[in-house]
Amino acid sequence: MDYLTDLDRRKLLHKEKSPDFLDGCKTKKNEEHGMMLDSATSNAGAVYQIQDFKLKAASAVHEWVNDDISLDDGETYKDRINALLIGIVDINDNKEVDADEADAFDVVANFAVNYMMMHGVDEDDASSVLDDEDVADRVRDLLMS
Repeated sequence: MDYLTDLDRRKLLHKEKSPDFLDGCKTKKNEEHGMMLDSATSNAGAVYQIQDFKLKAASAVHEWVNDDISLDDGETYKDRINALLIGIVDINDNKEVDADEADAFDVVANFAVNYMMMHGVDEDDASSVLDDEDVADRVRDLLMS
């Protein structure tokens, strides 16, 4: 058996006082470790969400660039990339970005823009894809090549 297990047993059986160095570990250090664990858990959740959004934004761009894509009547490529990105954050499936989803949409849209720029799209064009039909067509053609 290790020392701490023996020490704990003696303490319980013989009512021995534990050494002073253990008293400090049982209070302040444990609380600090607990706070670090809570922080790590919340940070892990945030890191996961960011990575998930990045992956989904990149997947949406790939889906948008897919040359087998068929648009609905009256739909443009600008509409399609917006719909794909909205689908990532649309928790209540109403096909709109509600107030509580707006921040998440901004994050996902920025990830999509950054992904396009990593693949050779000019920053101004990548930033305008969601707003300008001509730019969306041009960017999609560039990414397809």
